[in-house]
Amino acid sequence: MVRNRQAGCILHWPAASAARAGAWTTLGLGHRVRCADSPLRLAGTRDRTATPGSADRDCYLAPESFNVLLSQWHSAIPAAVYENRYVGAGSQGAGMRYKKFGNSDLETSVIGFGGWPMGSGHYGSFDEQQVIAAIHRSIDLGVTLFDTAPIYGWGEGEKLLGKAIAGRRDEIVLVSKGGLVWNEPGLDRPGSGRNSSREALAKGLDESLAHLGTDYLDLLLIHWPDVSRPMSEPMEAFVDFHKQGKIRYGGVSNHSPQQMAECLEVFPIITNQVGYHLFDFRTEPEVIPFCRDNGMGIMAYGSLAHGLLTGTMTPETAFEEDDWRRGLQAFGQPIFEGQNFLDNLQKVDKLKEIAAGKGYSVAQLALAWVASEPTVSVALVGTRRPEEMEENAAAADWALSPDERNELRAVAAG
Repeated sequence: MVRNRQAGCILHWPAASAARAGAWTTLGLGHRVRCADSPLRLAGTRDRTATPGSADRDCYLAPESFNVLLSQWHSAIPAAVYENRYVGAGSQGAGMRYKKFGNSDLETSVIGFGGWPMGSGHYGSFDEQQVIAAIHRSIDLGVTLFDTAPIYGWGEGEKLLGKAIAGRRDEIVLVSKGGLVWNEPGLDRPGSGRNSSREALAKGLDESLAHLGTDYLDLLLIHWPDVSRPMSEPMEAFVDFHKQGKIRYGGVSNHSPQQMAECLEVFPIITNQVGYHLFDFRTEPEVIPFCRDNGMGIMAYGSLAHGLLTGTMTPETAFEEDDWRRGLQAFGQPIFEGQNFLDNLQKVDKLKEIAAGKGYSVAQLALAWVASEPTVSVALVGTRRPEEMEENAAAADWALSPDERNELRAVAAG
């Protein structure tokens, strides 16, 4: 649904839905109610009378009253205004939007939680309790997909995510990866490399499940293609994992069209996770069209250009010793290097002005640009504080037209 601030714009759960903790709905212009047994309810919550068109704002209702109200306003508002499935998120009266992975039945929020920054030794220092709070806040905002990998913190990132989702596993789509191995923690240490053998994948999957405190993954990805063996070998392992009930779906990451085609001969992969953002269009000529044509969805990582599109960097920005960006390269692109970095900051300033003119931040603009690509199922964003996800999730309702996307692309490319 494209943003619409006029009276009568409805962000809603389907009419048949029962009351759900944390469910929001909007009545006309700015009127909204929330089911009172939400884990986010405010102190002093009380049952009020509210009907479609009520002057009350931010009414908090008991589940019984919530269901009655749903019935009332579904009768009062024309069905033509209902589009997609939303749950309220952010301070702008917006809502989370959901999409399927290509032709599969797996559904995801269009904004997903990227777990790389919560892997110690990769993105500098962070507060674990703040990360846990950010994960909880993300779920409350309607974010359903949480992406991690064993290599993120050499197992510690998975363990931290597992601690955070304890008791809430059934509310999320849990994604991890396999196929990267290491002898000891640390970036670029000897002995690190790609190994997608059946044995390595089986061992890694069992370790991931233990770290995450679950007995299955919703989605397992091959992190990087292992060209030392046929693509069929890891896919044959996926067949076994699926039969064992350890994975629901499978996919790949950073794979070429030819490699994906080989995978599809053995296992119905549903996604390719690739870098895609306003400073990286390299997947557009071949990878995205292949996924579209083969009923797959894109998981986009680096949606904020690895921090460049947060709008918080300056010419004086310096990265910590254990931050991979200290090398000033982002997957072969020198976006943080010398004059390139200074030029990119100027482009970010132009994008900031465009975003501000529409009532958004530059980070929200960047996420909306990625999520508005039809083949993208989810735009991943690394988040380590609750307030960051509140801003990021609010980008979900901003649907950009192809022309708008091309205009922003021209600014970033220029």
